[in-house]
Amino acid sequence: MSTTDILDIATGNETIAGANLQASIDTLLAMAKSLGNEIANAPDVEAVQAIGRAQAGLTGAAMELVTAQIKLMAGEARVTADHVNAAAKAAQDAVATMTDWKKKVAVAGKLADFFGAVLTGNGAKIVETAFKLKDAL
Repeated sequence: MSTTDILDIATGNETIAGANLQASIDTLLAMAKSLGNEIANAPDVEAVQAIGRAQAGLTGAAMELVTAQIKLMAGEARVTADHVNAAAKAAQDAVATMTDWKKKVAVAGKLADFFGAVLTGNGAKIVETAFKLKDAL
């Protein structure tokens, strides 16, 4: 099944504006902040570093979205801001129920990867990373 079987096909005229991703920006920042609690309880320096990298990845993704004007690639899946915001919310909700810091860091990494794909405007890559994120949840 191709990504265009899942979503409509983009014409190349669609964009996702950063302003329409405010919910995702807020989610990324909230998740980064919540990982601060994990640092306080981290078992060792390696854990602190991994958690810190996850926080930096989430914060960096949020900052890139603020002024983004993402042009979707023609012929690829037409991903909307609603799709992106829903994926971020699902990740946040799942992480809120997790107790293992390693699992939280893994999800944070997949979420940062997802937003890296979103910034490319490549619908196939966005959908691919969305499925990887979902699998991590």
